[in-house]
Amino acid sequence: MIKANIMSIVKKIELVPCELPLVLEQYDLGNQALPQFIELDLGGASQRSLEDIWAFSAVEPQQLKKEQWEAFLNPDQLLKLQQIHERQSKNQFWVGIKGKFFTAYTESDRGTMSIYFFENRAAFEVWLLEDFKDYLVPKLRKTMVQSMSSSMWLVVGALCDLFLQDYPSPDVNWTAQNMLLFTPKNIKDSYAFSRKGAANQVWWAHWAALHRPKEIQPNEEELEAAILLLCDQGWLGSMGEIEGQDVYYVGQDLLWMIRSIAWWNGGWHLSNAKNIDYSLSFFQASAIWMLLEEKDSYHLLTTNPTNQQEVVAEFLDIALSSVKSTVVQKRFCTNCGAEAAIDANFCGACGHKL
Repeated sequence: MIKANIMSIVKKIELVPCELPLVLEQYDLGNQALPQFIELDLGGASQRSLEDIWAFSAVEPQQLKKEQWEAFLNPDQLLKLQQIHERQSKNQFWVGIKGKFFTAYTESDRGTMSIYFFENRAAFEVWLLEDFKDYLVPKLRKTMVQSMSSSMWLVVGALCDLFLQDYPSPDVNWTAQNMLLFTPKNIKDSYAFSRKGAANQVWWAHWAALHRPKEIQPNEEELEAAILLLCDQGWLGSMGEIEGQDVYYVGQDLLWMIRSIAWWNGGWHLSNAKNIDYSLSFFQASAIWMLLEEKDSYHLLTTNPTNQQEVVAEFLDIALSSVKSTVVQKRFCTNCGAEAAIDANFCGACGHKL
């Protein structure tokens, strides 16, 4: 059941597949084509009466509008939501949007279906964030790694693997005991190991399995260039050459960021079903963190209860936008004044939404 404190803005009904046409007839939608994402067989006869169906979900038929059902059956826009528990996919939802109404549909292993109905987008945002704990964000000079390339993000993921070798168990009171050192070969080995799909404990392998990112095949030069860029930005530092290999250390800011994401457990991944250029991952670890993928750039940030819904709302503004300006030849950030790419949605200098 949905938690009591959001029952007033979210309604949920649970159905055996053959009961769906019976319910739709109540709203004069019995002949409406069903969405393609429904994979269950709706054949057979209902064993429950309409009264029993509604009573089981503790919802009255009049509490749902015909327009809300239309958002489920024939949405104007469609999002894909993947819930995560212990680094594994837990539930997959299809989120339909029509006008102000949002719906979320999922199928269980038992062959039943659940449909969530939201009065508006704000209710959907509250539901998304309902189960996240209020972890304190580490006091960092920086709380956002901005505009990483896919190669830079791979380096960060591999560093999570190296971190877990030294600190395998979650600890909210963690403090750094030693410097985290690595060589470019460590990064390549971690990536190659995760690609084999053999190690359940590898951070990057879990990430790739859940997020299913575009295939990344960086060569040695790209990895070394990514490491140097992270050094230029102050996230990494060079120890020079030791025993014939270039050795680097992870700076304190990035080390605390890695600490915040390495032990990730619960969360979700949200994307536009028809436009994979934009996606948002929201994860619970020893801190709450987000990863916004904007085309081929990645924005990693820790977050807290005061700005979580704001970040989610900004992502939805991007993911649901169907009109991109192509008239303006130059754009500048209204927050810091830096020049930005015409098709950028976030400033590469300060992270401000454009």
